[in-house]
Amino acid sequence: MPEPGVDTESLIKYSTFIESRIHYVQLAIRDILGGKADLGIEWEAEFLRKKVAERPPTYRVLAQPLGSTDAEEGQTP
Repeated sequence: MPEPGVDTESLIKYSTFIESRIHYVQLAIRDILGGKADLGIEWEAEFLRKKVAERPPTYRVLAQPLGSTDAEEGQTP
């Protein structure tokens, strides 16, 4: 994950984005360790990949100038 820009909006978006991804990983680990991953570890891994692909990062990174977004520059960190 690229580091966010130093502006407040980017830091908030980054924090929210990371918390969302961590939540999905925690759920998968809970199910696997708790024996509730009925469809198997491979399914859990594929589920995580799909969730990541559904929501690419949308925050500005340090290498981008202020005022630009990933969509404007055609970049997905």
